[in-house]
Amino acid sequence: ALRRAGFSVVAFGWRGTPGSDPAPHTLGPNEQRDLMAVLDAIRDRLGPAPIGLLGYSMGGAVSISVGADDPRVRAVCADSAFADPVTLLEERIHHQLRLPAAVLADPVIALMARRTGARLADFRPISAVARLSPRPILLIHGDADASVPVEDAHRLYAAAGDPRDLWVLPGVGHVGGYFADRAAYVERVIDFFDCSLGLTGRALS
Repeated sequence: ALRRAGFSVVAFGWRGTPGSDPAPHTLGPNEQRDLMAVLDAIRDRLGPAPIGLLGYSMGGAVSISVGADDPRVRAVCADSAFADPVTLLEERIHHQLRLPAAVLADPVIALMARRTGARLADFRPISAVARLSPRPILLIHGDADASVPVEDAHRLYAAAGDPRDLWVLPGVGHVGGYFADRAAYVERVIDFFDCSLGLTGRALS
């Protein structure tokens, strides 16, 4: 749909996913480098084109963090993004295991740092999102998300600068907005990037 709307679209796989080199998943810290490499490839291929980022779940969190400090990014749409991976991990441990979060979260975070060099505490989209302003952000989240609570979207929205928009979808689960109403979802996202990037010379990653 984005391609038919006239955007140049780049889709890519994270490190460690099918088609990419083997690598451990780090919940965002190292994956930021993957997105930075994509932005460099777009620059080499298309020149200084305005770029919009559309990311889902961790991809939304990475898009916020990378876009905040890269002026090539002119707009970010983040669907079901988490605000802070450490807080999310602690909340999931407490909710599912009924244990004090630090009992498991701290060892897991320390082990990740030793094995991958990724410091999860250094990756906090909620601390980066304000730096996107005055570039726009659209946050999309389902209020029935069992993986990333909708409160994360509200926290990101509160921390973001203007222009910002939050679209909460009733009864929708994690990254389920597109499947709940494809026509409305596509229209909302395309309108956002149309307004943010303009109608010509567009590149969307």
